[in-house]
This record gives sequence, C-alpha cells and structure tokens, in this order.
Amino acid sequence: MATERLLQLLTALLAAQGSVMLGMSSGNLTLPLLTIAAAALSIYVTDRYSWFYLHGSVANLAALCAVLISIYDFYELERDRQLLAIAYLLIYLQIVLLFQKKTERIYWQLHLLSLLQVIVATAISSSLSFGLLLIVYLYFCLWTGFVFFIVRQQNRQRTLFASSLPETWAADVCFEDTVREQARRFHPRLALAALRQAAGICLLAFLAFLLLPRFSDGTSNQKLIGARMIGFTDSVRLGELGTAIESEEPVLRLWFFDSDEDKPFRLLGSPMLRGAIVNYYKNGTWSIAQSQMWDQEIEIPISPPNAVRQRIAMTPLRERTVFAIYPPALIDRQAPVAFNLRTQQLVRTTSQSTPFDVVLAASGIHKRRQNRITAIGPTDSVKDVALLQPFGNPDKSNQAAKRLESLSILARKILTEANLVDGGTAEKAELICNYLKTSPKFTYSLLAVERDPGLDPIIDFLTENPQGHCEYFSSALTLMLRSVGIRSRMIIGFQGGEWNHLGAYYQIRQKDAHSWSEAYIPPDELDGFSGGGWIRLDPTPGNSGAERQTNSGVAIRFYREMRNYAEFLWAKYVIQLDAHRQQEDIYDRLAGWANTLIDATIESLLVSEAGQRQAILDSKTDDQEHQTVEKKLDWWRLTLWIAALLGLCGCVLLLRNRYRAGLARRTPTVRNHYLLDQRPFYRQWERLLARYLAGRRPEQTPRQHAAQVTDRLIHCGLGDQREVPARVVDAHYAYAFGGTLPAVETEAELVQMITALDKALATKQRDALKTS
Repeated sequence: MATERLLQLLTALLAAQGSVMLGMSSGNLTLPLLTIAAAALSIYVTDRYSWFYLHGSVANLAALCAVLISIYDFYELERDRQLLAIAYLLIYLQIVLLFQKKTERIYWQLHLLSLLQVIVATAISSSLSFGLLLIVYLYFCLWTGFVFFIVRQQNRQRTLFASSLPETWAADVCFEDTVREQARRFHPRLALAALRQAAGICLLAFLAFLLLPRFSDGTSNQKLIGARMIGFTDSVRLGELGTAIESEEPVLRLWFFDSDEDKPFRLLGSPMLRGAIVNYYKNGTWSIAQSQMWDQEIEIPISPPNAVRQRIAMTPLRERTVFAIYPPALIDRQAPVAFNLRTQQLVRTTSQSTPFDVVLAASGIHKRRQNRITAIGPTDSVKDVALLQPFGNPDKSNQAAKRLESLSILARKILTEANLVDGGTAEKAELICNYLKTSPKFTYSLLAVERDPGLDPIIDFLTENPQGHCEYFSSALTLMLRSVGIRSRMIIGFQGGEWNHLGAYYQIRQKDAHSWSEAYIPPDELDGFSGGGWIRLDPTPGNSGAERQTNSGVAIRFYREMRNYAEFLWAKYVIQLDAHRQQEDIYDRLAGWANTLIDATIESLLVSEAGQRQAILDSKTDDQEHQTVEKKLDWWRLTLWIAALLGLCGCVLLLRNRYRAGLARRTPTVRNHYLLDQRPFYRQWERLLARYLAGRRPEQTPRQHAAQVTDRLIHCGLGDQREVPARVVDAHYAYAFGGTLPAVETEAELVQMITALDKALATKQRDALKTS
C-alpha cells in the first residue's frame, strides 16, 4: 500500500472513530453512522478514483449551511444539552472536508476536527469504556501523525528535486525503485512504532496524572449531562417505573460498615433504599399531598453511637433525591445533604451534574439486617388525612371512594374470611400483603398491559387484568389498607442490586427500581416504640428486586463484577481524583510503604545501633533523648530515599542504553544512507574521491556522481579502472536501500579495487608533478 493511500485510510478511520466516540457519549448514533458511511465513500470516490470531490466554493457553501443548522439545533435543544449542537457542527464540517481533494491543509483540518470531537465527548462522558476507546484513539492518532509527516516530507522532496533536476530525477531508476520499496515495506514497522509510542505515552501520562500534585477539590470533574431518572419526582404515573426497571444505567454504589470496623460487609437480605414518598392517589397518578408546609430543607440529626455507616456514591443524575436506608443521620456536619420537609425526601445540596459521595449513619440496620419497622420520625405526621385518602372522607358524594368501591369490598372480604376484622393493625396489613404476594391470580410482569379506560387502573389490575410490575402491587396494597382504616403510604426507591465481591459493595442500577408500602402501627401495638412505627410491606411476588437478577453463569457474573469494579476504580482514581483523595489514597500510602521498607532496611543494617538505641530509650525516658533518636532516624530515611532515587535513575539509564544497543545490533530491512553508518569500503571510496577527484554535489545522487567519475578516469588515461565507481555504488545501493549486506569476498574485492585505483591515482599525480 502506498504511503499516501495509507494516510487517506487512517484519516478516514480517525474521523469515523472521533464521531463514534462523540455519538456514544451523547446517545445519538445517527450522525456517527453517517460519518462512517461518508468516510468509506470518500476513500473510494474521492481519494482513490477522483470521481467526485467538492469544489472550494461549494464546500464553503456547505460549511455555511452546517453552521446554520447547528445554530438552529443550539436553540432547540435543552440548556444542558446545547453543547451537543457544537459537536454536531464538527461532524457536519468533517463530512464536507472528507469529499474535498486532500491537501496538507485538508489533512490538518480533518485531524483537528477529530480531536475537537474527542474533547467535546470527554466533557460529556466519563465512563470506563470511553477511556479505553480514548487509548485506541491515541494509537491511531499517533500512527496517522507519523504517516502524515512522512507523506508531507516525501511530497516536498519530490517537488524540490522535480523543479531542480527533472530529467536527472526521472533517469535515476534505482532511486525511484528504492522509494517504491520503502513505501511497500515501511508501514508494518511504523504501526509497531506507533503502538510502542502510544503505550509509553499512556503509561507516562497515567503516572503523571496520579502523582502530579492537585490543587482543586474535584468540583471541576463534572459530567455535564447527567442521566435522567424516572419515577422519583413529585408526581408518579402508574407505568413509568417499568421504564426505569428495564434500564441498565448505573445509579449508585453502596457500602455498609460496622461502627468499629472499616471493612465493608454484606447485608443479610436485600437492601431497600427509600427515595420518594407519595401519598395522594387520583386516577392512576400518585403525588405528594398538597399541604401548607413550605419547601424547606433542614439538617438531619447527628448519628447515635454505635450506628452502622452507609456510604453512598451516586453518579451524576438529574434528580436531587438521595437514596438511602432510613432513618439516616449525620456523621459529619459538613455532609452535603438535607431533608426536605414538603417532599419528605433526603436531598443533596450540591449540583446534580457532579459526582456525589457521602457517608451517613444507618440506624435502621441491626445485626447486619435491615429493620422492618422504623420508628416515627420528628417530621412524620401520622394524622395527615392523606394517609387515608380517598377513604378518609365519609361524605356520600366522595366520587373517588365510589370509583374504588370494589377494592374496599375485596379488602373487607379478605379480612372477614380470616376472622381478622377486629384484629391488630399489623396482622391485617400482613394478611392483605400476603394475599397480593402469594395469590396465583396475580403475576408479576414488565410487559405493558392494556387497561380498561372506563375503570381505575388499580381496579382493572385487581379485577380484569391481574398482571403488572411492583407499582401496581404496592398501589393496590396501599389503597386496600386505607379502605379498612389503616394509615399507609407508598414508597419508591431501590431494592437489591448486584453485590460485587471484589469491591464489597452493592451496584444499584435503574433496573433495581422498586416500590413498596409502609403502614402505620400505633404505639399500643408496638413495644419499645413510644410514637408508633412504620412497618415495611412488599406485596410484589418473588421475581422482583434481588430475585429479579438474571440467573447467569459463574463466568458471566465474574466478568460483570470485574467490569463493574474496574469502572469503580476508574471513577475513583481518574474521574474523582482531587487533592484530598490524592493525598489520602496515593501519597500517604506510598509514604507508608516507603517508610516501612526504609525502617526495615535500617534495622537490618544497624542491628547493634538499634540495640543501643533501645537500651537508651529503656533506661532514659527523657524527651531530649527520644528526639535525638528520631532525628537520627529521619537522617537515615532521607539518605535511603536519595539512594533509592539515584538507583532508580541508574536503572532507567542502564535499560535505555541496553535498548539502544539492541537496536543497533539489529539489521533493519530498509536503510537510509543519510542516517546509517556506511560500510568500510564506501568510506574508503569517499576518502579517495575527496583526495583526488571532485566531491559529490548536493543535488547529485551517488550513481550520477559515479558516472561523472568514470568519465574523468577515462579522460585521464585510467580506462582500465572505469568499472570501479559503478561496482562500489551498486554495492552501496544494495546495502543502504535494499538492506542486503555484501558478501565478505565481495567487500574484500571492492577494497582491493579501491586500493588499486588509489595507487593508480597517486602514481598519476606524482607523474603530473614531475612533468610540471
């Protein structure tokens, strides 16, 4: 493949990869697919056969149209996605350039547009897969740059020689054959060189990224466009949560720690994280009941002693809700969380577009198991009429209660058949919950079910189409409890998640979204709860939550855990690496390992001195003696640090010299006679020329100069030596451009021929001097 043809292919590949990375980050693959098609078509119709290419004025007009389209997109898109309009403009301009005749300026512009696309994509995406694609992009970017500079230099040299000596250049067939040979055989080595360069650059960049001091708090490491959550706003319509359940998008990672240990543990059972409370129902829509309370945010209480800790690391989301095990409490007063009194939600006080990582107490966990009953909190209003809506209004004109009358009949029938009409609140709630959970009549399904528009969705679910996901089950339970006078509310959050053994955390995704009910139990029915409590009731059958996870094989689960843990490390040590984390996770650990190693070395080298020092410390407890010993240790540590650094530098220099020596010993298949050491016979030949004959002019090739030398030898009467220049230059060409070493006998013969010519020229020169 010709060098310029390779450059055209690599440029098209680089343009396609940049647009694909941008499309993956923005979630729109239409324009990247169009760019791939345009790049493939341009290689065929524009670069190879020149069937079609855009004239300069036409290309400028197309670029102007692309700018106008992007301006329109800029004002049509949402504010937090307006950056994508600029990204789309880059793709439009790239397509226009692909169909232009390739010049040095066009290549530069295509490479620059591709790089700008990657920069914009970096501002949108921060995933591990994007980081891996970035490494691949770096490789092709380096390779394309190498080939581009080679092609540019070849074109400039060809233009220079063609303008100065067009006839001689065309006549030098050997040199033209050499150029073709180089174009055929150079690229595999160039690809490997680019791969080595990319690997070295990535390694050095990663080390510099980890070790160079930071001065920011990490607030600049933002993902500009956060993921959208479904079902966690002030209003939830039945069916919306099913869309979230089908999504693989990550939401948060969750760790649990005992109060006296830093090692995370796994809960006995599936964690259930509360997100939103909805208590007002109307025609298939749950919402927060209208109240006179302002949208006020207050500080949550301080952690009680010996409470379990929960660490919540959330990805950037377009929701302020913090999903946690309730009741949460503060460990650090500076934690960026607050409690919203109106929505009864734990919310973050930082921007939704930034990563969120907080450690809270979780008093709702006891003996590594989540409590089923939660005590009434200071913000809970159990007398709120919404907890019995719409059955709390005894008015005969209550249309909402009449619409749900069959639901009330079913709830009373369940209690009557079990003789629990006058039973305890918890017993009644458990009975109705178990009816929905275990009855073969009801089945769990994520598929959309057509409901009768003339019926309430919950009535249709209970009587006509008993299929649905968790929202329908929890909605039915909450309303049935209210119909028999039990105050209840519906909770929307997450259940289960994937336990990662490598990182000892739960990975919560949108597909883990879940809803359940909570019923109020009066204090006279609960021992130890002075104000009563909320009992958690999950009526959804067993194929939800943790049991809804796919029964994949061991290898697939291990791969998922490895990938998820790699994403966690990527987020921790790349995306969210600020000054505090760098000091805590890198500098302090390196210093601890180094000091441990140095102390061990000191003890091994100075056993006797260590014994004396210990004796002094045992016999004298004076602070001055202790400070003297510590100062001596500090000097030893500093000395060993300097010695280790010098040793590391020496190893690097030694390895570099050995690598260069290994390269020098290799015999490359292609050589450039301007850069390589010449063979001894050719050095002897050049010394002879410099001594007796005119030297080679810069514009002359060795073969042209050899022909000139042959003419001079014939002219001065040394015609018997006229074959020497051609023989020497042929051997030099074969070695310098073909990579073929002359045989020992051939090289010895050439040396003899040059020596004989040297003697003949010396004799000729002496005779000329005597004659003069």
